[in-house]
Amino acid sequence: MLKRLRRLAWLTALSCALVALGGVWLSLSVQAGSEPVETPCTATPLTKYLPLSQTGELWFGKPIYKVTNASGRTLHHVTLSSFSGELLPVLGVGVRHGSPWPTKADELVHAPLTLNAGASMWFVGPKDPPIRLGLTWMNEDTPHFEIIEMGSTVPTAVGDS
Repeated sequence: MLKRLRRLAWLTALSCALVALGGVWLSLSVQAGSEPVETPCTATPLTKYLPLSQTGELWFGKPIYKVTNASGRTLHHVTLSSFSGELLPVLGVGVRHGSPWPTKADELVHAPLTLNAGASMWFVGPKDPPIRLGLTWMNEDTPHFEIIEMGSTVPTAVGDS
């Protein structure tokens, strides 16, 4: 009789464990199916409207580049990063850059930022061109990206700014 009760208790515990695991599995399956699907950024044909150029100036020994928004539309929540994933220091945003360039980290422009039509963004890039950058922004809650590149020209600056 004692053996039978032990076996019954064992089978009951095993059944409860299987039911509990099945419930957890079902719950996770339903939750996974109901979560929003992550959509990748949408590529756009703005590359020709986002010209990238060197300014010929240096900031602590590194060249300063400029990307201009010639698209005719404002880009919101803009971030700029190199293909290695690092954010690049943004020195200024606007129609003209303010002089002198920032000298402290708290003076830099921090992403995300807004790049109005006709405005430019001045930033510090790598020393060795060619450079390839990713520019991302939001438009009506949809993320977009552009790959902007520039050839291998050398800056003509003579010293640090």
